[in-house]
Amino acid sequence: MTKMHVQAEVLENLHLKLSVDGHDYELDHDLPDSDYQPQATSPAGALLIGLAGCKLMLAQSYLRSRKLEGVTVSLDLEANLGRDDQKHRNLQADVKLNIDGDLTDKQRKNLQRYVDSQCAVEQIILSDSNRIQTHYQFN
Repeated sequence: MTKMHVQAEVLENLHLKLSVDGHDYELDHDLPDSDYQPQATSPAGALLIGLAGCKLMLAQSYLRSRKLEGVTVSLDLEANLGRDDQKHRNLQADVKLNIDGDLTDKQRKNLQRYVDSQCAVEQIILSDSNRIQTHYQFN
């Protein structure tokens, strides 16, 4: 199990600064009935960044580990976040990995199998065994 630690603070309004294992990130969200312009992506955007990054890193890792030079990979992700008929939040994502270069049919199948089976972010999103506990400390 990989253990990670996140610290977060409010900068102003809904603009947040977060640190994850020594790396800083910002999240923000628009304010209803306001002309406030967010300074960073939303929490949902960060989730999609994690999914896209995971899949792209895996594809690049596969290509590098097999020393497949002259092959480049990029990614496009389109997502809809909404609610189902029971008002539960859901995510519909369409990920397109764009691979440019010469690969054999076997290399293509192996790349697909590797990315599809190894993306931890996708596995976590789709898992039924997730558990999140929120503890409130009032001072």
